[in-house]
Amino acid sequence: MLVTRVFSTSVLIQHNSLALRSQQLSQIGNHAIGVLMSTMEEIKEGRGHLFRPPRSARARVVLNWTGEPDEKFEFYGESFLQAAIRLEQAYDGDGPHRDFAACPIVFLLRHALELYLKGFILAGDDLLALNGEIRVDRNKVLQSHALLPLLAEADKVTDALGWDWEMGDKAPQSREEFAALLAEFDCVDRKAYAFRYPTDPKGAPALPSPFDFDLSVLLEKIMPVCKALDSSITGAQVAVHNEREMREYT
Repeated sequence: MLVTRVFSTSVLIQHNSLALRSQQLSQIGNHAIGVLMSTMEEIKEGRGHLFRPPRSARARVVLNWTGEPDEKFEFYGESFLQAAIRLEQAYDGDGPHRDFAACPIVFLLRHALELYLKGFILAGDDLLALNGEIRVDRNKVLQSHALLPLLAEADKVTDALGWDWEMGDKAPQSREEFAALLAEFDCVDRKAYAFRYPTDPKGAPALPSPFDFDLSVLLEKIMPVCKALDSSITGAQVAVHNEREMREYT
């Protein structure tokens, strides 16, 4: 069933699992709404021009196959991290476009870090629920790209698990060090657009001029953190599983 909901400032058009958010109603118009509705029908029926049934097994992509997206943050994080690593390995040469080639690498690294941290928080939220503790603020976790505010939600999980913030070799060894890393990324790119666009939403430069940094150092700093958070997600999931089993047999 196609459901159309009109809010005071936006239009939300939903078709089963497909959802599109438009600009303000005055900016979209009835014709555009009709186009979106018919396009979603085409996608559902496999007649999309961009997203259509695969022609071969190699080209086939299946996402959200279980319908439980909270469990996929670590896989998304790993995918973005590996893409950043491969692009960094190919980063070479000179010329006017060389520096701009770093932008997608930095974005991928930042997004991988965000996904892993959010994945850890969401993985531990079930343990908080089982223990009757205050659960994480999902709105804060899912509706913002800022990294440092996520630390307060992650603290709830580490406290429930009885863990500290020693993240392993070449990674932060304390909460303070981890907070400093998150804060630095937020100072440069709090809303996750500084390496996607040359300007902020108001048209001002997204980065100070000039913005000079070592790409290899950034990768060396972020990669161990992502790996540590990946392991932490698994640890949190195991803790939730064990807690459920214990409660089932006691």
